[in-house]
Amino acid sequence: MPDDTIRDDVYANLNWSKGDSGYNEGAVCGLQALSGITGITLPTIPFEEDALGNIWVRVDMMNAAISAYQLGFVDQAVQAATCSQVHNPDVYQLLSNNPDIVADWLSDN
Repeated sequence: MPDDTIRDDVYANLNWSKGDSGYNEGAVCGLQALSGITGITLPTIPFEEDALGNIWVRVDMMNAAISAYQLGFVDQAVQAATCSQVHNPDVYQLLSNNPDIVADWLSDN
């Protein structure tokens, strides 16, 4: 797959995540990635709660990841943004394999 196609696919999937307000299967993963960062608002429900996916929808998690990136927590932000696609194994793998492109997306938002 050419680099432009990979970049386009990563951006398209992260844009979808940023616009989705449905159940967030990656909420626990994202919360774990962003825990302990001062300056961003995170839900206070325990990590193991199934309800977290209903409370902390993707758009909120993506906004927290963008804020973390802006505060200089690049690795944590990339991990949280990648968690937004944990429900889709192929896309999750695509994001996991291209953290630099995920970071570029975060810097553009």
